[in-house]
Amino acid sequence: MTHFLMATVFTLFGAGCVMLVLFGLPGGWLLFGTAVAVELLDHHVSGVPHVTFGWGWLLGVGVVLALGEFAEFLGGAAGAKAGGASARGVFGSLLGGFIGAVVGTLVFTVPLLSTLAGALIGAGVGAAVGELTRPGMTVRRSIKPITGAVVGRLLGTMLKLPFTILAWLALSVLAYMR
Repeated sequence: MTHFLMATVFTLFGAGCVMLVLFGLPGGWLLFGTAVAVELLDHHVSGVPHVTFGWGWLLGVGVVLALGEFAEFLGGAAGAKAGGASARGVFGSLLGGFIGAVVGTLVFTVPLLSTLAGALIGAGVGAAVGELTRPGMTVRRSIKPITGAVVGRLLGTMLKLPFTILAWLALSVLAYMR
């Protein structure tokens, strides 16, 4: 019964981690870190060489989450590029999105939403700075690339979600199979 309860708690915690991804937070990595901690503690606390997940599975989940991060990065860059952003605008969007997520998390008082809002605002500001520093660029012509950067950042976050869900499902099934 204890095992079933622990697996259920892990699965519910993992569902919360998946929800964090929707707000631009690293929920997949929080889930992964928790699974690694469970695996390490499993051997030391119980005194029995039980394996909850297995290091091979954890490595696989880590690769899946890394692919999700790559998909998020590509989605953000593709959105900016589809909006007609130059290399400066794409770079500014990526850098601004990262800085905006950190600033949004630390400065704004709305939990969870502030991270995503900061990332979206940061992506737009970064793209604007990148585009408006180009010779001959006007504010009017930069609106489409800026919009593309913001939409791309949002879509990039949504692209990461299936990877996190896959990691959560795999770890949850493994937790019950122990």
